Amino acid sequence: MCLTSKTYRTRTEARKNFVPIMARKDLKVYKKFKIDESFDFTSPLRGFSYVENKTYELGSKLKIYFSKDDDKWIGVVYEGFHSYKDREYAENQVLIGFDELIVECTIPRGAMYLRSGDGQEIVSTVIKIGRVHWREKKKFLKDLNFRNSRQLPLWV
Repeated sequence: MCLTSKTYRTRTEARKNFVPIMARKDLKVYKKFKIDESFDFTSPLRGFSYVENKTYELGSKLKIYFSKDDDKWIGVVYEGFHSYKDREYAENQVLIGFDELIVECTIPRGAMYLRSGDGQEIVSTVIKIGRVHWREKKKFLKDLNFRNSRQLPLWV
């Protein structure tokens, strides 16, 4: 997963405007996890393991790469803790091939972050993973058991 900026006319304009921001207060965000029956949380693409109610730090600055896309310049960030501004937006981001769960998380005050061109995707240097409420766990496991119990015909 990567975060991309809006487009800019020149590389200089992109470098000047697409810069990390320091969070002045805690920011509520939503993170999508790959999850299994044992409730292990992993990042969908890199497989990094997370634990509920724990804070994670990147340990370095956000690295921004600038590239030319047609006649416009964009900034791209690959590393960092990726999340979404709105839960509804996160729910609509389809990552195929695994069971997923969206967890409310926090980017703590003082952390550095960047927003995508549309403002919905966020990448940060620090993130605190929220707690998954028992109702969400119960619903997830019920859905998982339903999907696993369905028998596919032999010809599939």
